[in-house]
Amino acid sequence: MIDWIRIDELRDEVGQDDFGDIVGVFFEEVQEALENLRRADTVVTLLGQLHFLLGSALNLGVSDFAAICRNEETSCRKIHFTKWKLIRFTGYLAPRNNNFMRAI
Repeated sequence: MIDWIRIDELRDEVGQDDFGDIVGVFFEEVQEALENLRRADTVVTLLGQLHFLLGSALNLGVSDFAAICRNEETSCRKIHFTKWKLIRFTGYLAPRNNNFMRAI
């Protein structure tokens, strides 16, 4: 789910032109963080990337992705690091990216 109130607030804060740039940077940074997650070999690295993704998602109003990040971060604090759990992230943004960009 997208928090449209947050989207509108951010767009009003930075202006339409800069907002488009922010969205582009968001997707670039998220893709990079997802790659870092795939390569993560310690819980510390994993938690750092998950926290980065959580903050980025909350800043842009992508609340369902933020919830996934929060849940995974909490799980990683409770259990041992397992890469198979990261599969939730790998396919999350790809189909939503185009829909999100069209919607805003």
